[in-house]
Amino acid sequence: MADPMAAMALLDPELLAAAEIPAGTPFILEIELTFPYLTGMEFVVALREAGGWELVDSAYENPPVSTEHILHPQRYLDGDNPQIVSVENAVDVLDGEWELLFERTLGEFYLRQYLGTQLAQGFLDVAATGWGGDRYQLYYSDNNDERAWIMNLALDTPTDAEEFATSFAQFAGLRMGTADSTESASGATCWTNIDQETLCLQAYSDDGFYLAFAPSLADAEGLIDAQ
Repeated sequence: MADPMAAMALLDPELLAAAEIPAGTPFILEIELTFPYLTGMEFVVALREAGGWELVDSAYENPPVSTEHILHPQRYLDGDNPQIVSVENAVDVLDGEWELLFERTLGEFYLRQYLGTQLAQGFLDVAATGWGGDRYQLYYSDNNDERAWIMNLALDTPTDAEEFATSFAQFAGLRMGTADSTESASGATCWTNIDQETLCLQAYSDDGFYLAFAPSLADAEGLIDAQ
């Protein structure tokens, strides 16, 4: 078929209706389910326009390695691969009994979903489009049913990092319910809500940040300091 979009016109309308997401499905699940099909199709269309079906076929042997590649096909074509970053296990600095649940990469897709809980689309695009790589660890305390996490986030350029920091400050103020922030001894900017939960951001280079969330300011600072 010459045009991948033409396939949609050939599908039975009743089949398409049956494939609709059930009402009441959480938004994050809905977008997770549709992303491979809708944004994935746009990725294929972009490759076909850039190099025909031969380029699309080659993607099976050289697949995209990040959601950034799917969201921005030109970055896939340019060979713009994610930066490799790491985080240190900091579970021992948390107050009380904690366990490391998992260590993963968030990626631009999920970074967008997180920031999008508070930011309008324009600010979201500015904040997330410069994603260059990340790694995070999530911790859990069964005693109080609490969670904490630490992330190492790399941006593509210093300009992207400046834009992210500006947008994240707006996000954090909305997320934590206060525009007021404090600066830790190590230089992290932190927002604390009325329950004492704290979200922190600390630049460690011109294009890299540590982000941390914990039940207290001391714990959030400790997670960053451990890096």
